[in-house]
Formats: sequence, structure tokens, C-alpha cells
Amino acid sequence: MPKFEKIVVVNSQIEAKILEGVLKEHDIPHLIKSYHDSAYDGLFQAQKGWGHVAAPVEYKEEIKALYRGVQERILIDEVELNQEPGNDDGPDKGPTFA
Repeated sequence: MPKFEKIVVVNSQIEAKILEGVLKEHDIPHLIKSYHDSAYDGLFQAQKGWGHVAAPVEYKEEIKALYRGVQERILIDEVELNQEPGNDDGPDKGPTFA
């Protein structure tokens, strides 16, 4: 069995779940480790990220590229959710006063 090393730190459980699906689709062996510790009620996750992905070093660059793609897709989805239908100006910034 190949040796696993930490490849990327993920920021949320959502990123972890999406990345896990992508890695499975690409048949990349991996392990996702959460930093959550019930004794500290998630304190380390607030400081160090949600967790990390470990994998054999030969997959490092591919995993990093896939993770960047996941992050970009999440940002695009967030922007699209914040836009009002029919308004291409972006998220609502509230009332403006002249």
C-alpha cells in the first residue's frame, strides 16, 4: 500500500464532500481527515481549516488541480445564488441614496 501524505487543506465539509466525489470519479486513492475534536467543539477547524485530504504523492498535482476546480465551482454557485432573477448587476447591495 502506498504511503499517504497531506495534499490539501479543505475549508468546509461541503468542499470535502464534493472533492471526495471528484476523487472517486477519477479513481484516486485518498483519505479525508476532519480536524473536528468534540472535546474542543471544533476550535481547531476554525483555526486550521475543516480538515485535509491525504493521498499518495504521485497524485498531488492532480488533486490540487481538482480542488481548485471545486473551489471555483463553489464560488460560481454562491454568486449565482446571490443574484436576483433578471438582474445581471450581481448581488443586491441594498438601497442606494442620492
